[in-house]
Amino acid sequence: MPQNHETRHDPHGRAATAPHPLLLGSAGSGAPGSETGCLLLATDWVATPLGPMEQWPRSLRIAASICLNSRFPMFVWWGPSLVNIYNDAYIPVLGGKHPSSFAAPAAECWREIWDVVGAQADEVMVHGRATWNERVLLVMERNGFREDTWFTWSYSPVYDDHGGIGGLFCACTEETGRVAAERERDQLVREAQDAARTLRTWFNNAPGFIALLRGPGLVFEMVNQAYYQLVGHRELEGQPLPDALPEMRAQGFVDLLER
Repeated sequence: MPQNHETRHDPHGRAATAPHPLLLGSAGSGAPGSETGCLLLATDWVATPLGPMEQWPRSLRIAASICLNSRFPMFVWWGPSLVNIYNDAYIPVLGGKHPSSFAAPAAECWREIWDVVGAQADEVMVHGRATWNERVLLVMERNGFREDTWFTWSYSPVYDDHGGIGGLFCACTEETGRVAAERERDQLVREAQDAARTLRTWFNNAPGFIALLRGPGLVFEMVNQAYYQLVGHRELEGQPLPDALPEMRAQGFVDLLER
């Protein structure tokens, strides 16, 4: 009985015919209309280490289906050469490396960070140990220049139909924007603290008698050294003026300030 086929087009307009029932197991086309779904259909898998899709292990089909149908950045690396299958949400991570990285060995895609991610992939593929990395600095070259990026990701082993480790599954999130925003915030906080310390120094060293009062309770907010000497070094900051200096009410100053 002939197979049921359907024709799709990849992002470059090339027609791709693939046996529909074999696409990602029971997931049909997987992520209908997605860019990476079209790439999956357009790829000549016979020319890759994975071979024709109808011969893929069921576990690979399931892993690829989960990946391609998710809106969270994910990829699957399969086989000894770690052939790369990823979803649309992962495209921004690749930058200019897309679409050439699809169905290509992962080591070719990420040469500049392979000393980090490749070593962890070996840990998964050889020992079956999952990894967890939180906000790790990776210096990437994905847009024609070197850039500092931060990522959180986890590698998990995916077992083939014979019980061996066939590949790995990764879910990741880029933290670069958050890290940059937090660094900017921390820098602004440091600058504000430095400015406050400078203001306090100038305030304390001013030759005149200066006190800052807060709110209707006339609470002493800041008092400089000259003012402390004037009132006999009594404890003032945080205290209401009428309590700290009761003589000021008798002299009419409190009523004047409360007006």
